[in-house]
Amino acid sequence: MTPEQLARVVWAAVGPGTPPPGDGLPRVVPAADGPGWRSPAALRVARGLARPPSEVAREAAARLRGHPDVGAARALGDGTLDIVLTPAAAGTVVSRVLSGEGEDWTAPSRFATPALPRPGWRRRDDPVFALVWAHARARTVVTLAAAQGMEPGPVADLLADPAEGALLTALAAFPDDVSRAAPSGDTTSLLRRLAVLAGRTHDWLDRESVIPRRVDDRVTATHQARLALASATAAVLALGLDLLGLPRPVPV
Repeated sequence: MTPEQLARVVWAAVGPGTPPPGDGLPRVVPAADGPGWRSPAALRVARGLARPPSEVAREAAARLRGHPDVGAARALGDGTLDIVLTPAAAGTVVSRVLSGEGEDWTAPSRFATPALPRPGWRRRDDPVFALVWAHARARTVVTLAAAQGMEPGPVADLLADPAEGALLTALAAFPDDVSRAAPSGDTTSLLRRLAVLAGRTHDWLDRESVIPRRVDDRVTATHQARLALASATAAVLALGLDLLGLPRPVPV
C-alpha cells in the first residue's frame, strides 16, 4: 500500500461517505518510534464538526481496524491516528521498488552535496556517514547472498518483525520525501529523511539474519523475503546517495 492509498483509507474512516476536502487528502507520515504511520486527519474533521479530536479519532481508529490491510490502529491523546499496516500490505513496497511499478523512484535534479565526515567523525549518528554505511551494509548482504546462490523471494506476510515494519514504512515514504524536498532543493530535509531510512536499515541488519548463519542451514522463504528487502533497501539508499552527489561505496 502506498502512502496515497493509505491516505484514502484514512479519509474513508475519518469522513465516511464524504469526498476528500478541497485542499487534498490528509497527510500520512512515518511514525518516529515504530513501524506505523501517523495522520492528523481526525483533527481536521473535528474542527469542522466542533467535536473533540480524540473522539473523532477513536471512531476512525475503530473503522480502520476493520480494513483488511490495517493490522492495528489507535487514537493518540491529541487526536492523531497511529496506523500499522499488515505485513503483507506493508511489504508491497519491496516489489514496487524492485520493479519501479507505480512509483517515481527518480528525481529530476541533484541536490547540493553535503560534506563527507572526517575519519574521526565517522559515527552512526552522523547522517552522511550513516547513509553511506547503511548502503554499504545492505549492498554487501546482497552481494554475499548472490555469491552463495541465494535469490530474492516473495515478501508476502513474512516480514512481521517491528524492525522490518519500520524499514518498510521508511521505504514507502521515500518518493514523497523526495517530492517535498525537490522543488526547493532542500538538502537538509532530504538528508534528514534519508538518515531515518539509514537508521532503520542499521536497526534491521543488527537484528535480523538475511543469510543463514551456518553453511548447513537451509535457505527459507523468510531468508529470501529478507533478501528482497535488502535489495530494495540498497536500491533506495543508492538513489539517495546519487541525489546528494555522494559516492556509492564498493561492497566488501
